[in-house]
Amino acid sequence: MKIKLLRPVALLLIAVVIAGTATSVDAKKRAQRRNTTKPISQLVQELRNLDLIEITDIAKCRQLKQQVEKLALPYFKTAYGKNATTTEAKTTAVLAQVVKHAKVNLEGGSTMDMVDAGYIHRINHNYNSFVNQEHMLANAPAGARNAITGEWEAWQKLQKALLEYCVNASALEFFGGSMAILGASGSAWNIAEMRDNDAKALDAMGFSGTEGKIDMKAVGESAAALVTKMAAYGERRKESILDEDKQYHPELYQNAAQGIDQAMRQVTVLLPQWLEARKALLEHAKRPAAGITATSKLLETIDRLVSSSEDEDSVG
Repeated sequence: MKIKLLRPVALLLIAVVIAGTATSVDAKKRAQRRNTTKPISQLVQELRNLDLIEITDIAKCRQLKQQVEKLALPYFKTAYGKNATTTEAKTTAVLAQVVKHAKVNLEGGSTMDMVDAGYIHRINHNYNSFVNQEHMLANAPAGARNAITGEWEAWQKLQKALLEYCVNASALEFFGGSMAILGASGSAWNIAEMRDNDAKALDAMGFSGTEGKIDMKAVGESAAALVTKMAAYGERRKESILDEDKQYHPELYQNAAQGIDQAMRQVTVLLPQWLEARKALLEHAKRPAAGITATSKLLETIDRLVSSSEDEDSVG
């Protein structure tokens, strides 16, 4: 029996059918992947369970950045960022969805939901700062990189002391309980946000390999005044506690009061150290005047943060 050869047209039809079937299968697989993508709410919980590493150097900064990326990338969808192609861009797009979820589902919820929202915002702002930090290092000339790293590490130490101050001030303001935890979470969020904005400003300045001269005397005076005011704020916060509360909860009062004192001793040393590192950084800036303005703005934001509860008390 002879086997009839298929005509070219028939072969073409078969090829089209096979290709169409393969395309259909691929489409189904893509649809299944979309349908089985884990909800953003699950990533929110995964990020909430992430231990925030104590960041004291660039290596720890990169470690936390990579952990956030590892958690976030599996959740990326093209709809979150059509032009996102890099790991950082995709992670940023996913974190934007996480922040949106936190605003809608956590910020108006229970006290502990609001605490979680603050944690999520903190991670988002920290990640943004890390991205700008790496961008600065990658684009700066060799002569400026040590100054960039030095300022970053000096800030991390100061940031830790500022947060310790705010956490203990919150403990005294609300005298323990969930509201004190909420206050601490909000402070961590605010500190991370101020650095996020500051890192954007630093990155936008650009850096030079040569070292110029700048005058930061006025900024130094503002920093010294801030240390004095912080010490006064802390003392007034301790004095605001009633004697009967001290008697009924002596351990809580002593721990928080000692925490404020310890944080102030650290801030007194670390703020001038950071400012010196900041000056070294800005001496390499292409637009140092913009950096000095950003530094003043950061100090003003710290002042508002540490004095906010006192202002509320005076209004009341």
